[in-house]
Amino acid sequence: MKETAEGAARDVVMNDMFWGLSIPEGSNRDYFGCNFEMQDVSAAEWSEFPAVIVYVAGLDFLNGRGAMYAQFLAKKGVKEVKLVEAEGQQHVFHLLYSESEATRSLQKQMSEFMKSN
Repeated sequence: MKETAEGAARDVVMNDMFWGLSIPEGSNRDYFGCNFEMQDVSAAEWSEFPAVIVYVAGLDFLNGRGAMYAQFLAKKGVKEVKLVEAEGQQHVFHLLYSESEATRSLQKQMSEFMKSN
């Protein structure tokens, strides 16, 4: 997993800092709003979950987490789960390079997904 690769420690620390700004004080990544595995959700409720598309950037150190999330949703019975990888792109590339071809491709994919669901 990229987040345990040599040199990734700084990225993990920064990611944890952002989580800390987004969840209640004293919580961690197991907070129910961050970790769906901590939720008490029935199989029937999972089956009613709307279609989901998970985007991951190929060079993102959290790439593996996105793939695991898509697999988790599919295993839980979410009817439609699609995983899309933006090869050669880094974390939040669509914000850093808003005019890039990769960002335009992402926007087009998102639009098509929303229109079809």
